[in-house]
Amino acid sequence: MWTAGVDPGDTSIPKITLRLNYLDLPVLLNFYITPKLAVQAGPEIGLLLASRAHSGDVTATVHDIYRSFDKGVVGGIFYQLPRGCSVGIRYIQGFKPITKPLQFTNYLGDQVGVASIGNNMTAQLTVHYTLWQKKG
Repeated sequence: MWTAGVDPGDTSIPKITLRLNYLDLPVLLNFYITPKLAVQAGPEIGLLLASRAHSGDVTATVHDIYRSFDKGVVGGIFYQLPRGCSVGIRYIQGFKPITKPLQFTNYLGDQVGVASIGNNMTAQLTVHYTLWQKKG
């Protein structure tokens, strides 16, 4: 889930909160530096499940301006603790902007530009538990 708020500073303009919910699937390879410390790397794909903008009591679906799929790369590190637990950190960087191309106009309605806005960038703290471990 990704949330961003826009607070214009002017109290006459309402605050807008944007909420994007993604289902992400990372495919990671673990490269062990030591028997307990590993670096992770791989691709990730994401599916946009919901996108809503909130302002006061008003909620609007804004799905049509966002891309349905996101592709990116994941990198991280984790440390194996006793009894099958491990902890780690990851960083995910999207390859493309999350919005479809947006047209910007001036107050007369004349087009002044087209742009896509923002790539997904995520930092994660992770906790892992291994259910079945090799004995040895």
